[in-house]
Amino acid sequence: METPLARAPEPGRLPRTPAGRAPDDRARRGRWSVAALVALLAFGVFGLTACSSAKSVSSASAGQCGFFTDARRGWDFQTRACDNPEAALIVSRTSGTKPCAVGDRDFEYKVYQRKSSSTDKYVCTQLNAKVGDCFNNPRHVNAHLDRLRKVPCGTGAYEVDTRLAADDINVCAASEKKFRDTEAVRFAVPAVSYCLHKITA
Repeated sequence: METPLARAPEPGRLPRTPAGRAPDDRARRGRWSVAALVALLAFGVFGLTACSSAKSVSSASAGQCGFFTDARRGWDFQTRACDNPEAALIVSRTSGTKPCAVGDRDFEYKVYQRKSSSTDKYVCTQLNAKVGDCFNNPRHVNAHLDRLRKVPCGTGAYEVDTRLAADDINVCAASEKKFRDTEAVRFAVPAVSYCLHKITA
């Protein structure tokens, strides 16, 4: 007796899968879905741990050091120990409704309030620097303050060569005689001035 030939599937239709068995591609997709879920959960836990040093700018305390980062909801202040190589800034005044001193507003962060502009808050920061420290660009101020970073000293970096405990307009007078590209950074409250020069090859 001849065994009947299997019927070919009709055009446009896939052959049926035997009962109790799933197509191989579905099984593979299921395994990939579980793996992806595990990976996402692991990434989420790592992300929370990695960002544990971030805080909203308005909650930063005077004397804390760190740097700004740009987040979707506004800036965050990534805190670091003041002797940490990443600690580019120090908070000189905590959040308040009074703007920073006129000479300090390049390093001011304004926290806008939704209800009324009269309740806007301001956080004042200064360079956290000593002679010999280097920055990527001391002109990263105001809206670009979140880009200011301490960097290893080398070609293209700006090195602090002078620090004075005063708001001194002539802080770079001596440096200008030795270096081609200098930048004065001055603060009024508390009073301190820095001169930085660009390192060339």
